[in-house]
Parts: sequence; structure tokens; C-alpha cells
Amino acid sequence: MSDLSDRLSADLNICRIDEEHSADKHEHRFKIGSHRYDFDFDPYSSFIDQALVTQVADAVFINGNHFAADNQIVIIDQEKKESLKKRIQRLTNVIAVVLKDGSTEPFDFIQDLLTDKTPILKWNEQNKLKDILEKAMRNNSPELNGLVLAGGDSQRMGTDKSQLYFHGKPQELYLLDLFDNIGVTAFLSKKHPDAKDPKTITDTFTGLGPFGAICSAFRADPNKAYLVVACDLPYVDSDALKKLIAERDTSKIATCYQSENKEFPDPLLTIYEPSAYVRFLNFLSHGYSCPRKVLINSDVKKIRLENDEVLSNINTPGELESFKKRSDSRDVRSPNSLHQ
Repeated sequence: MSDLSDRLSADLNICRIDEEHSADKHEHRFKIGSHRYDFDFDPYSSFIDQALVTQVADAVFINGNHFAADNQIVIIDQEKKESLKKRIQRLTNVIAVVLKDGSTEPFDFIQDLLTDKTPILKWNEQNKLKDILEKAMRNNSPELNGLVLAGGDSQRMGTDKSQLYFHGKPQELYLLDLFDNIGVTAFLSKKHPDAKDPKTITDTFTGLGPFGAICSAFRADPNKAYLVVACDLPYVDSDALKKLIAERDTSKIATCYQSENKEFPDPLLTIYEPSAYVRFLNFLSHGYSCPRKVLINSDVKKIRLENDEVLSNINTPGELESFKKRSDSRDVRSPNSLHQ
């Protein structure tokens, strides 16, 4: 575990979970990077795994003698044959077998758990095992959903910005169509539930604006990543979304745009990874509810933008009028004008 962690740690945050036996208790420990944490919770639980480890690690190595895990690397050691046999029920998805010195093939009771494609490696082939793990992790990136922020109060605009017609239809529908065109399932973030629309995520962190909307999406499904887009960005198009996805770095908590002419990244056209959820909650616990502060003070990937227009937002009637003048060929209307 230590050797593999060192080989993978250049690009990934690797956590190791183990257990030490003593006369009066079992002491659990986990290590992330160069930091080791000891605790004596008994028994070790999935809550500890999720709350303390997986939200800050790209991968977790677990000592299978003590705890179960979703995927397994089986070490064939003649001295541990009976010990392995006792734990046969934990072998649910063997991704590799490693033959320790003196072993030439897996034990008979292991053979039925393997496929023709299961790699069988020698003890000194750690680099091959590293490659197998890297490939498995790349293929196991969190699924990406879209999240259209359509639940704001629009106080400065005086009318619901999600219903403004920048492109011949309400902006929330235009953005949902953009996601549909690039093959990403998207949801509307709303302050109130909409029984007619199953693709609505209702705010459960209320009164926190976009910060609460993002937290509410993670609360609904903490295992998904979310490409967040605000409804007041009329220049967002498919190319802007596709570039963000192409540049996505799942080892960071977020992938975001930053204009050449602005000091800070834009939080409302950003991909947030599942690891961002605990980061948001940590900030909230200290009284901060600004997604931009989260990005500024976290490990994120920034994509430089030469064209500031993509991040230009429309918040006031004056800004809307300016947009109309620059967009004579577009059907730009407000909800009130639809009744005239």
C-alpha cells in the first residue's frame, strides 16, 4: 500500500486505511499524503470512511485483512492461504492478482473469481499495477450533471432572469437545451419544488443564493459532479461548456474559467467535483457562503479566457437594454413583454 501510494501520489491524493492491534484495543489509522491520522473508533464504519477520508482523497487503499472494499487486489502468499480463504466473501471484484515470491499461480479457491482478463502480476511488477490502477480510476471518474441556477430573487432586474428571452426562449430552457445537445443530463435549481418537472433540485440550504443551490445539488446526489451555469450569462454557448468539460481535472475540487482581465475565477460557470461538497460545508461552518471564496482558497484548475464576453452577466434593466442593442438579430424579451 505504501509503495503504490508513493508511485501514485504525484498526481493523486491517496489515502491508506489500516488497523493496528494492541492488547486492549484496535487502533485505526489513515494517512493522506504525508499526514497520518490515528483514531480509536470501534467499529470502523462507512460514515468515517465518507466523512473523514473519501471526500479529500482521489483513491483509498484499505487493508483487506481488516475491512471490506469495493475493488480488490489479491496477494497470493503461501503463508496467508488460510487467512485469505476466511475472507473469500470480501472478494467481489478482483482487479488484479499479485504473486508473492514462491507463488506461481493463484490458489484454487481464487481461480473461480477471476476472468480471462484479470491481470496476474509478479511481486516486482508494481509499475504495471500502478498503470492498472490509474486506468481504473480514469474510467471511474464521477458522472457529470448540469445544474442551471434558476432560483434567484432577481431583485436588481425586477423580473425573473431565468425567464428572460435571450435566444428566442426562456433562458433556463435554452441552457437545458445546451446541456442536452452535448449529452449531459441537467437539472434546474429552484427555490420551490416543481411537481411538474422531475429534473428540478429544490433548495434545501435556503437563503444562501448560489452557494446554497450548489450544496443542495450535492445533498441530492453527493456522488455526482455538477457543471454549474447561472441564468444571467447570456453569452454561454455549447463551445464554452464543451471546453470546460474537455479541460476537466477530477483531481481538483473544481474546474473553472478565469478571465484574463479579472483577478478571481468565476464560480457560476464551473465544474464542481464531489470533493467540493465537504469544502463548501467547511466554509459554511465558518460563516462563509460565497462560492468564489471557496474557489479562491482551494485547489482548483483555472482555464484562462481571452474572450470576457462568455462571463458577462445581465443583472439590471440597464444591462438588459445594452444587451438588446448589441443583439439586434436576437429575440430578447422579458416575461412581461410576452403578454403585450
